[in-house]
Amino acid sequence: MHAIAASTSPGTTIKGKIRFVARHLAHPELSAATIKRLWYREIRVIPAHIVDYIRERSRPKQTTRFVIDPQGVIRQWHGSGAEPTAVRIRIERAHVVVEISPSRVSRGGLGMLRQYLLTLMLDQRPIRLVNLDRNKPSDVSSAVAALEALEEMMSDISLQTAAIQPCYPIIAGPAGIQSFDRAAQNRYDVTAVMDDATARYLARTHAIVVFMQGGSHLTVYAAAGDSRSEAATHAMAWLTAQAGPIEMRVWWVDAWLNDRDATGAGAALRLESLMRLKWPTEPPPTYVGERVPLDDVAEAELQPYRPLLALAGTTFDRSAFDALVASDRIDRLTIATVAVSETRRLYVGTGHDYYGPTWWLECIGTPLGDQPDPVYGAAVEARYCAAAMENAMHFERVHARIRESSGHFRRSCYTRLIMPFDQRDSSLCVGYTVLSGPDRARM
Repeated sequence: MHAIAASTSPGTTIKGKIRFVARHLAHPELSAATIKRLWYREIRVIPAHIVDYIRERSRPKQTTRFVIDPQGVIRQWHGSGAEPTAVRIRIERAHVVVEISPSRVSRGGLGMLRQYLLTLMLDQRPIRLVNLDRNKPSDVSSAVAALEALEEMMSDISLQTAAIQPCYPIIAGPAGIQSFDRAAQNRYDVTAVMDDATARYLARTHAIVVFMQGGSHLTVYAAAGDSRSEAATHAMAWLTAQAGPIEMRVWWVDAWLNDRDATGAGAALRLESLMRLKWPTEPPPTYVGERVPLDDVAEAELQPYRPLLALAGTTFDRSAFDALVASDRIDRLTIATVAVSETRRLYVGTGHDYYGPTWWLECIGTPLGDQPDPVYGAAVEARYCAAAMENAMHFERVHARIRESSGHFRRSCYTRLIMPFDQRDSSLCVGYTVLSGPDRARM
């Protein structure tokens, strides 16, 4: 019913939404008074035939369409025909159609499309990818297969548009992309051997970007936090046209961060976000967390977590995710897999904005501990691993100082509930946080 009411105009009152739902459902057993009791969950047991009727009426009867334009902006599409855009998405009852023009899509648009496909991880409908540049359809059975087909599609266009075919190693300096020849060696006063130690030295000391070919992947060495670097600008432009896989080694504060991306476009987007980081002027942040047994938590403090707690003992599937969406519990939601040796984010809500407005989009597929603030990231990852190892819910009250992308520190007080769900090879952990005090960024 909340999904049906979501189509009402902005500013409509709850009473108006209930009337709207009653008109939409048009069932003799669903009067406005009955819907009001259902809305506020005063009716706990609903007859099966009423549940089936509401579910059927809540499904979209017409195709829902979205477009992602060349600038990466996603919006609804009300037109028809071949609108000149980067991506078109049609959500239909039986399947999802994604039409993409690889030559027009931007890094932001590609990232937005990846994020959208990840939201379909638990959806059972097949996906059809259509290459608009070649008018070539590709039918896949799942979102994972769609992501793989998308990467292959973008790799094809990258190979066609690559500006140069270099002989590695190469570097990106103030003058652009160049081979690491004798002149470059003399300029940076290094030996003729380009190995891992030399690449790290050049990235840290001279703020240039080094590219080395290692087996089947390309390794990129760079130092974060220098948005004015002309070398980084040249490196991002060149990376966009490269095929993957790509491994990034980025120096930040006092450690090397390792990251992997399937395409050059994704690596360029990651490098761009890292270049905007500001070097911190304060000591590393602290993380103080107090784990509390659920039996000792007051009902008022547990109330926001009731939609997640209601999923205990079930299988986390698309219907479970939709239930959290309907309860407005996705803004600060995190879904991750926790295996023996690694963690991996599957979904991050938009409320996690302390690393910039697009971090929730860029971090998908990366480990939980891989954050611009490594101390805070390691603490969060440890909590998810503990919940998975114990196979028990983990409730914690947290006081943290988080170093934002701007270099400032944000004081954040919140509670977090982590609920593990067993899978074959790993645990799926779903976490949700509720702010218990004002978030303050300290200048």
